[in-house]
Amino acid sequence: MVKVTVYGYSTEGYALASRLAENGAEVHLVDESTASAVRLRPEIAKTYPNVATLIDDEPLLDAKPVRTAVAEARYLFFTPRIRKAGAEARTEISLKFKDATAHLSEDSTVVYGAPVGMGGNAEYMELLKHVAGIDATETTSYHYYPLEGDRQPDAIGSVGGREDTELARLLGGGKEFVDMEASERMHAVRVLSKFSRVISAIEIYRNSGRSPMPPGDEVFLDSMIDGLFDLQLIKDSYQGARAAQYLINGSIRGIEGYVRRLADSVRTVIRENGLKVSRTEIALAWSLDRHGMRSDKMNIFQNLTDRLQSHTGTVLEYASRQGFYSDKTMLVVACSRADYNSIKQDPDGPDIVVIKAVPAIPE
Repeated sequence: MVKVTVYGYSTEGYALASRLAENGAEVHLVDESTASAVRLRPEIAKTYPNVATLIDDEPLLDAKPVRTAVAEARYLFFTPRIRKAGAEARTEISLKFKDATAHLSEDSTVVYGAPVGMGGNAEYMELLKHVAGIDATETTSYHYYPLEGDRQPDAIGSVGGREDTELARLLGGGKEFVDMEASERMHAVRVLSKFSRVISAIEIYRNSGRSPMPPGDEVFLDSMIDGLFDLQLIKDSYQGARAAQYLINGSIRGIEGYVRRLADSVRTVIRENGLKVSRTEIALAWSLDRHGMRSDKMNIFQNLTDRLQSHTGTVLEYASRQGFYSDKTMLVVACSRADYNSIKQDPDGPDIVVIKAVPAIPE
């Protein structure tokens, strides 16, 4: 049985670890905050569909020291929870990568599951050589496999596109091995293509007034900013054509501008509905995944909360209407489609006004 260690108690890391366990690997999952490695058996993976349910239930699992789990691993998957932003995020990742690979055996392979900027893998391969003494340029001991939520890439980056059939089997087959730089570019194109569609929708519908969006075009803030962390890494590392830089910088500015306008739209809705700020409760409905690798959504949530507080004072986190017993009118900003549907299906509670965080917002 192939021994695998997944470093990072993240949503993506747990989903990957579950798949590896179901595909026959002996999997240990490292919680970087407690420095322990627990055994994830297939029956546990089936019982707990995601890492949040596992953490909430706290089942008793077989454990071993992280040092031992890493040293024994044939494959080490790097899927950390990243909670910093900008330059601090890169420092945080580097520190966790050093910690993850410090006790790696020479015949082990690292699979880097977090996003990198252009040329970022070369930096981590150099760090791997410095920390663990493994020269990834001469072997198949380092691969790039950027995870995105529930999605797993079809391509695996490796030096010179070298294949590892055992790794492909563990990941479920159907994987293509491509050159490391090619895999970075493929990921960058996927991220930029996504944001070009999002920013186009934001700008086209910006002056649409109350014109409703077709259901197929209605993208909520939660989906708009998927990959924002990756986009920032690309921005910080890209040295190519000016047109691509314009697209990258314009996408980041477009998201920042949208968040500002969304906060301002609350004041517009209060005014147009004849409400008074002092008689209105403001709440954000956004069911965030607090265990994801990337922290971009939590950062945007805090940014939006701060902006709303400067306009209206206290901002609540909305879970359901139950528990909000007030004679004030409640105004809820629905930041995801799931949260919006949940609000609309909840028949009880006080008067409520809903703003959908989609490209067409009142200005």
